[in-house]
Amino acid sequence: MNVSPFRKGDKVVGYCRYSEGTEQGLKNQSTEEQADAIRRFCDEQGLVLTRIFADPFASGRSVAKRDHYLEMLSFLLQKKKPDVQGLIVWDWERYGRNFDQAQLDAARLRMAGYKLFSLQQPIADDGPFAHVLEAMYFASAQNQSDMISADVKRALQANFIKYKVVPRSCVPAGWVPVRVEMGQLSDGAPRVGYRFEPDPALIDSIRSAVKLRMEGKPVRDILQMLGKPFTDCNSVLKLFRRPLLYGSFTYGGTTIEDYCEPIISKDEWAKLQVKCDAMRKSPRRDGSGAYSKDRAMLSGLCWCAVCGERVYINRRKSKGKLYETYYCNHKHSNFRKELLDAMVLDASVDILSGDYYERMKARFAETRELPADAAANARIQTQIAAVDKKLETIADAIAVAGPSRTLLLKLKDLETQKEGLLASLEPDAALPLESLLKNIDSLRDYILSIIRDEKSTTEELRDALSLFVQAVFTYPDGMVAIRHTLPGVGCNALGVLPIFGQVGSEMSGLLSAPPEGVEPPTS
Repeated sequence: MNVSPFRKGDKVVGYCRYSEGTEQGLKNQSTEEQADAIRRFCDEQGLVLTRIFADPFASGRSVAKRDHYLEMLSFLLQKKKPDVQGLIVWDWERYGRNFDQAQLDAARLRMAGYKLFSLQQPIADDGPFAHVLEAMYFASAQNQSDMISADVKRALQANFIKYKVVPRSCVPAGWVPVRVEMGQLSDGAPRVGYRFEPDPALIDSIRSAVKLRMEGKPVRDILQMLGKPFTDCNSVLKLFRRPLLYGSFTYGGTTIEDYCEPIISKDEWAKLQVKCDAMRKSPRRDGSGAYSKDRAMLSGLCWCAVCGERVYINRRKSKGKLYETYYCNHKHSNFRKELLDAMVLDASVDILSGDYYERMKARFAETRELPADAAANARIQTQIAAVDKKLETIADAIAVAGPSRTLLLKLKDLETQKEGLLASLEPDAALPLESLLKNIDSLRDYILSIIRDEKSTTEELRDALSLFVQAVFTYPDGMVAIRHTLPGVGCNALGVLPIFGQVGSEMSGLLSAPPEGVEPPTS
């Protein structure tokens, strides 16, 4: 006699699952039969069955394909709890065959206030020991599933060794399934399996594809030649890696060397693997990124003026000669490295020399001597508060994840910004103008000495340029704009406005604005 934990008039939901397999006997009743049994029980006990969730043809080992099971959990565990007192299942094995998952979900439902009940394993007591007994049912369900799975795997392995048959889902592109009779079933019907052989219509095409690959042809060209059933470059690469090409196949850890008719010889396949390994996409070379070990002089300083993204250094070899270019990923600009480096160095000498440099210093001095403006101070205070908030975030990140190069560089940059803002807010506390100008001249002399020294390394040149160059912008028409400040003045907070130098292929000189109609990015 079933002893229900529910009271007469309680509202409940039901769950049913059907899993194919005659080896499960009565437990393999359809979802309709399980639902009828739950309805009869609810009628006998005076319960209100509000809804039934059913998963036909679904395995209990996982919840991945049990959509209605997940829908049931979502319905019962929603934030606004539904007017339902519990869940009824026909059998705990229908609830699930994964011990951990079943235990977890049952605990979540009980903690939400629901009662669980199985028609085939009725448990009168709803106390802790009843839950222990329920866990034993869950363990038994998983154990039975594990045994069935092991039996199925042994049977499939035996069929592979004796008849060379495998599940039809294993048939790869380029091969076709071939029917194999493996005796008779108990009812006298033939027991059928499938092995596979090369598709006769594709044998010549596959041999031609192998020959083209050995000659170094790209995969996309071979794909166009092969056509269906090869749908993308990845399917062609998988074809070249299959030992099936020379007739060998491995299933369940067992290898049969003469499994099917070979398309190429084993020696040809081995040579093909060497060729495929040699033609694999090479890893990114040193110097291609802004923070790589072998950076170029403008790595991290060069930006595309059209899309606003970083310009990278590309290195490639052709006929033993190394070619280096600065290029934009969107192909807006492409400069030979030696040409762009020379243009920037020559322009830097012009920026730091003669009347142009003196005009920059005069403008800086005039800005420093301007009286403080209350509105400007308020804006600077707001900027300081924003920088302080970012500093707190970076400090928290370092405390949690530890000090990394990226975080430390960001922290140093923010501290530099704050120092500049504070100096702009309190000019009386900053260095006297004469001392500042002396420091600027000293840095200018140091930078020029590095640029003019032919023995200076790439790192030394880049560090020297970073003292006054904020960004180098490249344009599709071959022009370059250099955004800079005075040496040592890392931001505009001291009153130095960005000045753009435009350098053409003929070194046409410096201008005070970028090309007509083009505004360089601010990042």
